[in-house]
Amino acid sequence: MKPPPAVSQWHPTPRQKRMLISAGSALAAILLTGGVWVYITSAPQRAQTQLEQGTRLMIPGSYRDAVKRFDRSIQIWPHLADAYYQRGIAHHLLGDADAATEDLTSAIAENPQLGAAYTERGTIFRDHRDLERALADFTRAVEVNPSPNGFYQRGQTYASLGQPQKAIEDFDRAIAELPDAPAIYRARAEAKRSLGDMAGYKADHDVAIRNEYGDVPPAWVDRPLPPDSPGVVFGGPAPEASQKKPPANSKPRATRPKE
Repeated sequence: MKPPPAVSQWHPTPRQKRMLISAGSALAAILLTGGVWVYITSAPQRAQTQLEQGTRLMIPGSYRDAVKRFDRSIQIWPHLADAYYQRGIAHHLLGDADAATEDLTSAIAENPQLGAAYTERGTIFRDHRDLERALADFTRAVEVNPSPNGFYQRGQTYASLGQPQKAIEDFDRAIAELPDAPAIYRARAEAKRSLGDMAGYKADHDVAIRNEYGDVPPAWVDRPLPPDSPGVVFGGPAPEASQKKPPANSKPRATRPKE
């Protein structure tokens, strides 16, 4: 029996070798370019993932860890406005007003329609008594995204500027959208009291207490001044606080208006 014929081996010529090397290099370049392109185009999604992880860490005791996530998000994709916004809030909560202001300004630059960033930056300005800049930010906030918190914050700023009527108008708008927030009723009550409207003051104060504590508030809760008490100049001294103190185990509901 004859053995099978030997398989002939192919021996490329030098020219063919050069062609194979060139083709292989071209294929490698195509694959590499495709990988780089996929990596680049996935940057926004990868940045969003870091942002979401950081947002979940926005709880007391974890703000610094949240900042690290927001740092990564911005490094991956420096055009994500929400990453700057959330990092600005974290810096604000950590007491770094300068870093917070810088981040919020960057958030606004990336997305001029981000009303919450104007509101947050406005609170920083107001905390530092830069009331005119605070007022400008709150006004811009309610222009691009009308919200109860925006109107409430602007109303508080008008109050600090000694303009109670404008403050009441903003509190009215906030209450129209968020009718169960005690803080807004308290703020409007003080504005009305400064104008001498003691009946309006008492009515708003009563609603604030009812919204916060229910129909039967604890005995230590401050009561409003009687209707015939004189008003005070808006932005002047606060009324004398009740000598009664809340019991140690009391936990009134949070009153900060939401966006």
